Order: sequence, then structure tokens, then C-alpha cells
Amino acid sequence: MLEKYAIKITANLVENKVINEADSEVYSFGLKNGFIILLNLVITLLIGFILRMPLESLLFLLVFIPLRSCAGGIHASNNVRCMILSVIAVVLLLITANFIVAVMTASIIVAAATVCALVIYLLSPVQDANKPLDDEEIKLYRKRTLKVLCVEFGLLLILLFFGFNLAATVLTLTLLFVCFSLCAGALKNKLMYTG
Repeated sequence: MLEKYAIKITANLVENKVINEADSEVYSFGLKNGFIILLNLVITLLIGFILRMPLESLLFLLVFIPLRSCAGGIHASNNVRCMILSVIAVVLLLITANFIVAVMTASIIVAAATVCALVIYLLSPVQDANKPLDDEEIKLYRKRTLKVLCVEFGLLLILLFFGFNLAATVLTLTLLFVCFSLCAGALKNKLMYTG
């Protein structure tokens, strides 16, 4: 459905001579992916409002998107599966954070976040079979991953300092989620290239 809208908008842009027909496929692809990202953002925020955790769902997005963009991880085979898995993951993450926050001391949060950050850094970037990375890109994405992890770890310490344990727990669980995604992606890549 989103692809139809992207094609229709692109055709309108070509018809109005805003873009060249030769570039229409690229614009259509970009619009479709932009719609998918927007839909994911809206659904995640909607889940946050339903669970009465809107700020926590926003925090999830602020931590997840830059880290996943740099570090990579496993990818679903199509957009519908990706959407379904994303919804399940966000719901489970927010419910789990709300459930375990009472036992999450600052030392447990810092220890868990440190382990996750180390695994993420060591595995990153986990590339997708559709977009292999060369050696320069691997170095670049690993550096970006380290920078993002440093910023997010600093945010974690600030949240803990001010006593926002639920937010710190969400941030830590988001790191854990990215960590699992990278492990699954690395395993999938290993099985594809050795099997």
C-alpha cells in the first residue's frame, strides 16, 4: 500500500516537472522507505501512549535509531515482518522495563549496559547480505557506533544521577535489544556464508 502511494506521488512530481522521469525510481524508493520509517515512529509512540509510557517510547526511539543505523543487525525479510517484530519488541521492552524497574539498582543498570555496549562495539557493524560493507565502511561504522554508545552511556549516567530509573532501565533494555539484534545478524551471516 505504501509503495502505491510512493509511486503515485512520484508520478505526480514527474508530471509537474519537479523531478526527471529518469530519477523517478529512486524518489519512489526513498518515499516508500520514508513512509515506512514514519509509520514505525508513529506506531512506537502510539504503543507508548497506550502503555502510558510515552516518554519511555520516545527514549527508545532516540537510543535505538542512531545505534541501529551505525551498528547494523538482523533484518526481517520484508517490511510487514519488520513492522510486526518491531511492534512485539517495543511492547515487550516497555512492559519488561515497567515490571523490572523495582529491582534495577544503579549498579545493575550500569553493569548490564556496560556488557551490552561492549558486545555491540565488538560485533559492530553487522552488515546485511543485501548491503555488504568494505573495510573502510566497517571502520567508519565502528567509529560511529562507539561515538553513539558514548553519548548514550553518558545519557544513562545522567538519568541515573537524577533518579530516572525507569528511563535508565528502558535505555539499558534498548541496548540489550540491539545487542541481541547484532548477535542474531552475525549468526545469520555466518550461517549464510558457511552453509
